[in-house]
Amino acid sequence: MAQATSTDLTPTLPKRPTVGTLGKPITVRTNYYEIDKRPQGPLYHYDCKITDREPRALPNAKPIPVAKTRLIMMEFMEKVLKHEIRVSYDGKYNLHSYRKLPQDKLTSEDTIVYWTRPFFPILSLRPLNPQVTLNSLGGHADVYKISLELVNVIHLEAFNALNKGIRPTTSDQAGQIVTAMNILDVLIHQWPAQRYIAAGKNFYYPAGTVPMSSGLEVWRGAFQSIRMGENGKLYVNVDTAAAAFRKPKNLVDMMAEFFSMHNPNDFLRYKGLADWQTRDLNREYRGTEIEITHRGGDNRPRFKIERFTMQTAEKLKFRDDQTNKELSVANYFKQQYNAQLKYGAYLPCVVIVKKKREIFFPVELCRIVENQRYKNKLNPRATADFIKIACTKPEERERKIQELIRQIDFENNADLRAWGMHVNTKQMLTLNGMYSPCVGLLGSKFVISQDPIPDSHVLLVAVARVLPGPVLAYDPSSKQGQLTPREGAWNLVGQVVPFGSKLTSWAIAVFGSENEMPNIAIGRFIQELVNVCTERGMNVVNKNPKVVRGNRNEDPTVALDKAYSFASFRDPATNIPVVPQLIMCILNDKAKQSRLYDPVKKWGDCKQGIVTQCVTYYPHVPRAQNQYCNNLFLKINAKLGGMNIKLAPKMLGRWNEVPCIIVGCDVTHAPIGSTSPSVATLVASMDSSFARYAAEIRAQPLRREIIEDFGGMLKALLNMFYLRNNKAQPQRILVYRDGVSEGMFEAVKKYEIDAIKRTCAELSVNFKPLVTYVAVQKRHHTRFFPMDQNRDRSGNCVPGTVVDTGVTHPYEFDFFLQSHAGIQGTSRPTHYQVLHDEFQFKSDELQLLTYRLCYTYGRCTRAVSVVPPVFYADQCGYRVRTHLKDANKWSGDESKRTDDSGEDPASLFETLSVNIKGVSRLGFCIS
Repeated sequence: MAQATSTDLTPTLPKRPTVGTLGKPITVRTNYYEIDKRPQGPLYHYDCKITDREPRALPNAKPIPVAKTRLIMMEFMEKVLKHEIRVSYDGKYNLHSYRKLPQDKLTSEDTIVYWTRPFFPILSLRPLNPQVTLNSLGGHADVYKISLELVNVIHLEAFNALNKGIRPTTSDQAGQIVTAMNILDVLIHQWPAQRYIAAGKNFYYPAGTVPMSSGLEVWRGAFQSIRMGENGKLYVNVDTAAAAFRKPKNLVDMMAEFFSMHNPNDFLRYKGLADWQTRDLNREYRGTEIEITHRGGDNRPRFKIERFTMQTAEKLKFRDDQTNKELSVANYFKQQYNAQLKYGAYLPCVVIVKKKREIFFPVELCRIVENQRYKNKLNPRATADFIKIACTKPEERERKIQELIRQIDFENNADLRAWGMHVNTKQMLTLNGMYSPCVGLLGSKFVISQDPIPDSHVLLVAVARVLPGPVLAYDPSSKQGQLTPREGAWNLVGQVVPFGSKLTSWAIAVFGSENEMPNIAIGRFIQELVNVCTERGMNVVNKNPKVVRGNRNEDPTVALDKAYSFASFRDPATNIPVVPQLIMCILNDKAKQSRLYDPVKKWGDCKQGIVTQCVTYYPHVPRAQNQYCNNLFLKINAKLGGMNIKLAPKMLGRWNEVPCIIVGCDVTHAPIGSTSPSVATLVASMDSSFARYAAEIRAQPLRREIIEDFGGMLKALLNMFYLRNNKAQPQRILVYRDGVSEGMFEAVKKYEIDAIKRTCAELSVNFKPLVTYVAVQKRHHTRFFPMDQNRDRSGNCVPGTVVDTGVTHPYEFDFFLQSHAGIQGTSRPTHYQVLHDEFQFKSDELQLLTYRLCYTYGRCTRAVSVVPPVFYADQCGYRVRTHLKDANKWSGDESKRTDDSGEDPASLFETLSVNIKGVSRLGFCIS
């Protein structure tokens, strides 16, 4: 998913028609601090290359790590430039300065950096010729060359003019502004990156770490990034950050934690690990840096783990180069280093690769190195631990941000001082005539209070509005035929859904024994579920489905096939057997955490083409609670083609006065380290209520973000819409596109919006619907903190809070919308950026339409945080991962296949069953 920013100033994007006015005005704080001094320019751009003096021996050798190139450049500034000039360096090829360097061009032969491990540089530069020698702790010396060449002078007239309200009129001017923003964003990260552990725009520090499961610990940190807001003002967006790091401990201790053992001595009970345990270790620790401890002292060479052996240290044998004799790894270390292995007969060896040779080390002689951020996907238990530790309430998050401002220490940032920049962390800002205790009533301008607030770091104060919520429509027989939610939520008690599905043929597959999951408890649960489904408007014909038991340690498809054979039931109205519609699976683990979940979904989606519903046995089945059964009903009814909710008439304004369609798009990528293809998903509304959706899915090459077959997928959905709406074609198409960063806006406009136009023309020459295309961005760090009584029970802003001034784009059409009620932690608003608008939405219209659509998500009775089409597209993409022929490809535990292998991405997935058609195609993704 994309990082949301407000820095793309491409003149071709739609301009904000007007600032929105609808709703109740409220005042909020946001985690932005104004940069009240900025460089005036010009800036000097140098092409920078840092290379080995001698070519690397391996043809496919990895480039010098960015962390190391930045350290080399630090030494360059300190030892050569004497800090008289401070540069902005991105760690790769781009170096910028506010002053010209002593020479416009330094060739590779002029500059040499000697780098001695661990990180003690000796640098000499000719012809500037200062000599710098630092004492080395010993170790190998690497030699690097620096080449610098002045390639451009960047003038900042357009950048500074924007601050005066003068907008760019050409692409060159817009490009100048974007370039300046990127340079300053790199600059502002250099100072903390030298003092802390940097990762992208985040940095972390080891103070106050909190231990968690799986051999990990949580480090606190900060995020910071430069943003441009109203009237071209510059801000620093500062937010809290947290990340999982590996604990620096002996590898055996970490393995015990990973397997949730009480202590490492538990390994002594078994002679070796099971194969699945070794596979899990490979997946967990491949690429982790370790140091070897058997020599003692400071002589601890470091390597990265390639894999673990299947044999223990006592059983694994190799041929010693010196004696040409075969001996075990355990005996070798005993003879050579007098190392008596405690776990030699019980645990495997680590395999590292050095100069294309495999070397074995017993795990107890390995120690995990400090400061290693965990980059794998957290397992369910670790995820729960991390959320519990990292989740903070709004008041606490605001306090922590203010503490981070002191820790970041903008006032003493030497880079900012040298570049003539200053971040105002002690003055409160306000917007649009709202009363602020520090500023008073300020009219409509964006004004800085002249009175500093002592001993505090106050966040930016912005004006927000709370949009009016919708009226929801239920069946007239309901307790309330029309219902108005309160605080973004409502209750199903007494309500009958607009359209209930008919359930005739179904069965229950129970993956547990009678002792673990008694029939009497299952019977009570099914009876309560049937009663709830009936009360809510479903027609459940077979109220006593057959129950089949399966062994959870065996292939689940055996029990699923059996349940399918028992599911068919004769409809009393026609006396005709109905094809099985639903198999409910009762599991002993949390549904999506169970190892049975993926096989069950693949079986249902690809083999039989039948809806499956997974249920966690404990605590839900024994308790048979009405609330849980209501939640389950929402999923089942939606999967079977029912309609759980719709908006009351006239809730969507002029948008649906004619046939129109809403499309949600997303591309789902596999975790880091996986070579699984990406999955592109389009979902589209199929009715005027925007309550029923159909989906189209395509596999495409790894990490490809543009949807390659956008036109083909859209054509299938438009044909479906045509057939389901009395051969009416939509006159308006509204697209919500997830996962688009500001750097991709032009590529999306060029490819995907053009694909929409081409597709419509292919269907009919006269088919020319109005197209509006909105990018949806969730991965950003803008947060809003309520300042008055306009907060919900969690302390967050109330649902419907919208902001389109202050921290939004200076003039393009974008806004932040917090549509949901907070449950835990600090709510994240969603950022919406209009990329194309033929319908010519007014600000209030698009904001209100987007907000009210958030109440139409089919599987809960709450407003959701993002428009449902995007939610559905995201769910579909994630669901398709279960269709992989080789499930290990998603997790990365497979042979290394690259994107250029020529393999058809679709060939790696099982084909979706032909029984899943039309609108029901969305049902398979609502887990």
